[in-house]
Amino acid sequence: MERLDKIDELLDALGVNLEPIDFMSHYGLHESNVKYAFCSALEKAGIRSFKTEVLLHIYPQAPHLRGIERKREVRVDLAVEVNDILIGFEFKTDSLSRVSGDDITAYINNLSCLFFTTLKPGDYFSPYYGDYGRLDNFWLYEFGRFSKMSGIFGLLTFEPIAGSLSILSRPVGIKKTAQRLHDLTSSEEDKLKYRVWKSLKKEGYRVISEPTPKHVEYENSIMMIAPHRRKYISISFRRVPKIKRMDLIAVKGGETIGVEVKAGLKGLRDITGQLERYLRIYDLDMLYLAVPIKFVGKARSLISTHPGLYNRVQVLVIRGEEMLKP
Repeated sequence: MERLDKIDELLDALGVNLEPIDFMSHYGLHESNVKYAFCSALEKAGIRSFKTEVLLHIYPQAPHLRGIERKREVRVDLAVEVNDILIGFEFKTDSLSRVSGDDITAYINNLSCLFFTTLKPGDYFSPYYGDYGRLDNFWLYEFGRFSKMSGIFGLLTFEPIAGSLSILSRPVGIKKTAQRLHDLTSSEEDKLKYRVWKSLKKEGYRVISEPTPKHVEYENSIMMIAPHRRKYISISFRRVPKIKRMDLIAVKGGETIGVEVKAGLKGLRDITGQLERYLRIYDLDMLYLAVPIKFVGKARSLISTHPGLYNRVQVLVIRGEEMLKP
């Protein structure tokens, strides 16, 4: 009961401190925007013991999950530690994001509990899904598939325009886990991206993470789901093809800037190719390459010696929690 109380305290803190997400319909709403909104709410509540894009250990699959395609790695979007409880959050803004057997196994064996967080219906689904914007109903169905396997799962819905959080289902089987947050590896690049996101917000920008390019062709798709036993429904919708998105777009006044964040500069040809592509498919006044201070010299050299990037890309310096423009 004490552990359930701690979970409720955490959810209450999130509910009080969550703010509306910056949203522009033509850029879509990637799940990372919800993730950073949750991180910001945790910090406002004084909770600092969290990590994003946390790598979980994959143990041998349970017998009833065998035969499902194996994954090389499983990550959870956000992990928060409260006393001896390790709480995970998975954010779903795409109805095509199914949960695999390896996902379930990793969640059960690494976390005390996990909340799937999806979106309430609204205009932020445009222009992707057309008539199929009922992610909350879809995930109620999906949630039923795996919640029977363990009681550690809960389901939340988030209304991003208002910044409000609702609880659809609470975990009933919270357990103490041998894993601690410091035992688990997180993404250094995602940590840097969150710092840049915060810095731009402080400067008064509207910031969109993983924006959909304006210059992209949508695909027509069909999904078969079974919200009721033995009764399948065919749903047609438009989707954005699997593409490499730029990390951040920030808008203030009439200025639109793009930011690509790198924790290191391995694969220089890939990096220059990425930057050139972003200049083609996004409408930007300036594109920035954000790197830790130790890579600034190498980043400036890379840009100054590449004719397609010179005068079109500048370097942002990440120094601790600060972000320094040229």
